[in-house]
Amino acid sequence: MKRKIDRASVIMGILLIFSLTGVKSFAIVMKNRISPMKHKSLFQVEGVRAWILIALAVVLLLLIIIKEKNEIKNAVTGLFASVYAGLMIVSFGVIVQKLTEGRSSGYRVTFGISIYIVMLCCYAIIIKCNENIKKSWVRYVNIFTGMFIICGSFIFGVMDKTSLMIEFHTRQEQFYELLREHFSISVFVLFASVMIGIPLGYLCYRYKIVDTIVMGILNIARSIPSIALIMVMVIPLSFLKNVTFFKQLEIGAFGFTPVFCALFLYALFQIINSLSGALKTIDPMYIKTAKAMGMTDRMILFKVQLPMVLPVIISGIRVALISTFTAASLGTLVGFGGLGTFIAMGSNGAVALDMILLGAVPIMIMIFMTDFILTRIGDAFEVRISGKKKNRYEERVENWND
Repeated sequence: MKRKIDRASVIMGILLIFSLTGVKSFAIVMKNRISPMKHKSLFQVEGVRAWILIALAVVLLLLIIIKEKNEIKNAVTGLFASVYAGLMIVSFGVIVQKLTEGRSSGYRVTFGISIYIVMLCCYAIIIKCNENIKKSWVRYVNIFTGMFIICGSFIFGVMDKTSLMIEFHTRQEQFYELLREHFSISVFVLFASVMIGIPLGYLCYRYKIVDTIVMGILNIARSIPSIALIMVMVIPLSFLKNVTFFKQLEIGAFGFTPVFCALFLYALFQIINSLSGALKTIDPMYIKTAKAMGMTDRMILFKVQLPMVLPVIISGIRVALISTFTAASLGTLVGFGGLGTFIAMGSNGAVALDMILLGAVPIMIMIFMTDFILTRIGDAFEVRISGKKKNRYEERVENWND
């Protein structure tokens, strides 16, 4: 019988080993934050531990080759990849402590290209392994074990000497303030878009003229890149701020207002599009049956239609919030603030990678948590409606096979 090897995972395993042995950028060393970068390979910064990391990578590759589609082997391989990703970050933290010993406070060591490739490969392998695992808790263990190890390395001070944590401790108060601004505007945009988008989405479903006008405007806004739309919003707001009514509301051409307006239009499109599109897919037989039972249009909406399309609405909210978290980082260009401030500071002039990461990593975490939580909520409602438990990994494999 011919062995079915997971070629994609094998490629990831080989790339992982190559990133440690062939890519000479395991750590980036700088005399200070803006000084020229010096790339050091794994062997330049570590001796025996380097061979241990490479040996473990070879073991991971062997596990990938023999796992095939066996659920237990895939679970073991996925868990090994997750632990390996966590240990890689812990090892980097220990190496940085060694490199910075006896150095000045301005000496910086940050992640090299090899670290990013290893993280990418490990989680690509985990995703491929999870496709052959039916038990959801096993998939979660594979995903989160490495993340918990990485979080623990930051919490317990293993990473304190890295450039990223030095930037964090230096700007801790500013970080929390910008994080609050970023999260607040994102949630405020989502709340406003849901409150307006759900009734407007229903009107788009009921009346074609409303759908044509509303979706026409929102499609135009959606076709404009985020940064351009934020800038475009400055033009009308610069005139409106001089009107007495808007002046009393403290609406300005820069800062919060143009960012909110642009993000609101993007989020509103997602909410309206998901709701009106989902309502159109409901079998008319359900509506006829509800009317035959004596239900009014209002009762049909709240007791039949909305419960049936609730998973789709949650999916629209998920997409809207994720896009809002991402686009809100551009608000710094019009004086708003948010975590995009760190990204702009890190890309202005001499590139400071850790300043960029200080803004980008929290955004990535918020996006990941939003996607994970809202996807689980949407699946839970879909199970209640259909009565069938979903396995997204099995569905994805079936679609590929088809």
